[in-house]
This record gives sequence, C-alpha cells and structure tokens, in this order.
Amino acid sequence: MQRFEILYQAKMIDKPVLHLISQLRQQLLQSGIDCKMSQVEMLLTHLAMALMRIRQNNIETVGLDAQSMQEIQSSEVYPQLLAYHHNMLALIQAEFPDLVIPESENSYLIANWYSLSLIRADCFKPIVLS
Repeated sequence: MQRFEILYQAKMIDKPVLHLISQLRQQLLQSGIDCKMSQVEMLLTHLAMALMRIRQNNIETVGLDAQSMQEIQSSEVYPQLLAYHHNMLALIQAEFPDLVIPESENSYLIANWYSLSLIRADCFKPIVLS
C-alpha cells in the first residue's frame, strides 16, 4: 500500500479512491492473490488512476484494440478473470454509486487481469463474493 500512500500524499488520488484500493487489495489477499506481485500493483495503480480520471471527467476514450481483446476473451481463464473484474466493479459501485466505468477503461482493466493470469493462472479459481 506504500505506492498508494505516495499517490495520495502527492494528491494524485483522493481518500475515497485510496479506501477502495485498500478494500480491493484485502479481497484479493483473501482470495489468495499475492498483492506484492508487479502485475497486481499495476492493476491496482491503473484502477486508482482511472478512477481519478473518470471522476475528474478526463476519460480515456480509446480502448484496447479488438485483436488484443479477442485474444483475452478466447483465453481459458477468461470466465474466471471476468468474475474478478465484475467483483471489482461491484466494489467500485458500492463506493461510487453514480460512477460509470467507460468500456475503454474496462478493456484496459480486463487486460490487467489477463496479464496477471499469464503469470499466475492458478490465481483465477472461483471466487465467493462477500
């Protein structure tokens, strides 16, 4: 969490985003995912920065290219990583009820989950939503 404290101190993220990242990190740890892995740090950092962009109405309009998205969707672990992604979106919705994550940002977040699956496919076992 040190990275996110630094982002908070630098005013690059705010307290609600810091809180959300902490909640998500805790859920990942409970699911057995090592949050010190660089891919997890990258996912959480991307999420934190994306949330700030969206909340400041500075939305990324270009999503992941279709070929890359097709590769992700055809992967064996896609259903499981999508479940993790939807769980993350539910946490975001609980913290920020009026926030809409654009498809462009969703595609990059899904790509981050996929990147993690390439390193640790065993991370993507079925999850129990809390």
